[in-house]
Amino acid sequence: RQMCIRDRVSTQSTWDMKLLFLLFVLPLAFSAQLKIFEIDLDGNPLTRYDHVTSHFIDQMLLFKKVILDLIPKFAQNILKRIYSSTIRNTYPEYALEMRGLGKSLNITEDEVFIVQTCIDLFSSCTSIVIALPDGSIIHGRNLDYDFAIFLKRIQYLGIFKRGGREVYRCVSFSGLIGQLTCVKKGKFAVSFNERNDESGSALERTIRALAAGNLIVNWSIRGVMDKANSYAEALSMLQKTKTSSFTYLTISGTGKNEGAVITRERDNVLNLWQLSDKEWFLVQVNTDWWKPIPPDETDRRNPAIDRIKKIGRENITLQRLLKEVMVKYPNNHNNTTFCSVMYATNGTFIIEPND
Repeated sequence: RQMCIRDRVSTQSTWDMKLLFLLFVLPLAFSAQLKIFEIDLDGNPLTRYDHVTSHFIDQMLLFKKVILDLIPKFAQNILKRIYSSTIRNTYPEYALEMRGLGKSLNITEDEVFIVQTCIDLFSSCTSIVIALPDGSIIHGRNLDYDFAIFLKRIQYLGIFKRGGREVYRCVSFSGLIGQLTCVKKGKFAVSFNERNDESGSALERTIRALAAGNLIVNWSIRGVMDKANSYAEALSMLQKTKTSSFTYLTISGTGKNEGAVITRERDNVLNLWQLSDKEWFLVQVNTDWWKPIPPDETDRRNPAIDRIKKIGRENITLQRLLKEVMVKYPNNHNNTTFCSVMYATNGTFIIEPND
């Protein structure tokens, strides 16, 4: 599997040293409950995340160091030029948020941007949508990362508000201004899975895409959560927005068969897989759904399919999806940061952090 760093140029020994280092510097205690923060979208972008950052500051300082150490200096310099020449002016609100985060972390805002850019390319996840017999749609989601040991300690449930009212809620990571897993009550839910880029250097192609004006995937999801007011509108936006990396975007709605997996390349949609009367559930991991799982990867697709079929459509519920599928190995493993289920109809979002 590729990473954003010279096609995962960091050697296993480098990772082993970093993980050994973490055993000594990270606190052994870890709360299995997500901290909840309200994020005021009407507030000053410079200070919007200050209350979140201050809570996670020690863990964030370690996380940003590891990320910036992994990215080659030449690539950092190119990304910084893209930020100053394009991103800062095109997305002024996001730029202010990153400036505020940089001040808290004692790094520059363009270094904050580098972290935003690469985090989309390190994950290996599971997303599932299921149509219940009554037409309701439920959505399962596990988020996995190569450096889950860091992310487990900076993840939180963000309740994003405008005008004092909730707009959407997401499991977020402190320091990240985009989103990966969200639900908008009465409208839709969205989750992101990494898709392997087999066409060459992932880092090089991501840089080219950003220079061409493509959007970071987690920023595109945030934009959808901010602006879309229906499943159809969200589905359309997720298909039309050009992204910086290959990806799978899974979306669930509130109406009959409102569930889909979008298989994206950077500039176009390769495939749209949708719920139907004949296909009542979809399971997406990190391989194109129509292809076999590569022999060198753990098969997380077929165990999930088998468990869903064993439960059966007449018996599947939100809780059973969570307890009998999402939290089970191999969908839940050491690099899983959390397991969750969502029900967009009433905004239910049940999250089990993986400690």
